[in-house]
Amino acid sequence: IMKIQQIVIILSLFWALFACNSNQNEEKSLKPNGKEEVVLNPNDRDPKDDFEGIIVYEYAYFPKTEDYNKEEMTEQFGQHATTYFKNEHYKEISDAVIMNYQLFRNDDSAYYFQNGQGKDTLWKMNVASVEAQEFSYELVENADTILGYQCDALVVKDQYGTKTYYYNKTIATDPKQYANFKGSNKNKIVAIMESLYLKLEMEYDLYSVEVIAKKVDCLALEEYVFSLPEHTVLKNF
Repeated sequence: IMKIQQIVIILSLFWALFACNSNQNEEKSLKPNGKEEVVLNPNDRDPKDDFEGIIVYEYAYFPKTEDYNKEEMTEQFGQHATTYFKNEHYKEISDAVIMNYQLFRNDDSAYYFQNGQGKDTLWKMNVASVEAQEFSYELVENADTILGYQCDALVVKDQYGTKTYYYNKTIATDPKQYANFKGSNKNKIVAIMESLYLKLEMEYDLYSVEVIAKKVDCLALEEYVFSLPEHTVLKNF
């Protein structure tokens, strides 16, 4: 049990707060290879540029010690996830046991999640109240090709490890929609990429995780897709 709890602490910080709000757009003052500095100011971004649709991701886990079991990690955190994106909302449904349902709604700066065996309870987190963390980063051009998309890479280092995001700016998203999403520095990372990632590599001392897009569908989604799921109890996390 302790092993899984330790994994949750790290992975949930990224996935639950993850792969990824004041009403301001973004003008960046960036410091590659050093401490981050991202300044949010108004601009004239056209919202029609932003991706709307579905991305299907596949997860793989690579333990570096016998204390962590690949099969157990796959069962707990899942192998497949379908993520829906529209404007300021996203929803992820996976085959995981832990946090198999995740929903972010910008209109109330709230992140919701359910566990596979506890669907009566819906958990809510105010992502604007989470403390930001220090990180450094570097940008790598033409780092990989995923599903035919030529991707640059953003390599982020923080107190937990190294996360490398592979992205193509045609899969765009508006940084202003995540400006209050402070957990795992999601707001600042999205401000740098201005897009959704197609692959993510997470490297930690005891294990690593790879998340890669297997399908990208650009299509219109109805607002009801991002309604709260059925539940009997709503709890603050």
